[in-house]
Amino acid sequence: MNACSSQTPPALHTTISIVNDVTDSHSLRPMPGAILKLTGLAEDKRGGATLRYVEIVDRQLVPIATANILDQTTSRQKQFNRDKTVLLFYDSVRSILNSQSESHASYTLPHSECFRTIAAELRVLSSTPASRKLLLVYSDLNENSDIASFYESTTYEQVGHQAASVQKKFEATNLLPTSLKNIIVIFLYQPLNRKDDARFNMIIEHVFRPILERRHARVVVQAQTNYFDLE
Repeated sequence: MNACSSQTPPALHTTISIVNDVTDSHSLRPMPGAILKLTGLAEDKRGGATLRYVEIVDRQLVPIATANILDQTTSRQKQFNRDKTVLLFYDSVRSILNSQSESHASYTLPHSECFRTIAAELRVLSSTPASRKLLLVYSDLNENSDIASFYESTTYEQVGHQAASVQKKFEATNLLPTSLKNIIVIFLYQPLNRKDDARFNMIIEHVFRPILERRHARVVVQAQTNYFDLE
């Protein structure tokens, strides 16, 4: 038998960036259990993981909360200590997500820096050497900044009929990396009604999907927060 065939596969590192829109009280909120499953640590505790949490607010400069666990090869921990370290990482992630969810459960803000916040996290992900990179965006994507405002009827009409011109506004900021290869971008939103459903899908399909897929990102859209189907 070939000796290589019995070798243990290398431990993987997963980086997850969470962008949570607190400018709209209707936006979905991250569920810790589902996000922890994405780290892959339940299947292989040897792996490493990094979680970043940032909010879409009415400002460009916002704080970032992070949790990190080195892979077992790097940290060289014994199994008993490794189990404890994984549990401590889980606790850190739950603490970050639960505290943010509680503190921003019921207020709205007049402006939304959606694109800048999303682009900033994509720049981080594009530069990280992680084996698996995911960006989770919990937002209605109603941009309301100096780039564009989807609350203005003229801009919203352009999204439907002159999508290329709206895309150019966002492209002209030069905020996105040239390549988003190997990054999965997941948009999570549950529309209020048929009109809201049409609005959200128009913004996804005419603005965000083409901009991101041109840079080779994989784009996923879903309405549930309790699990992720990425097969």
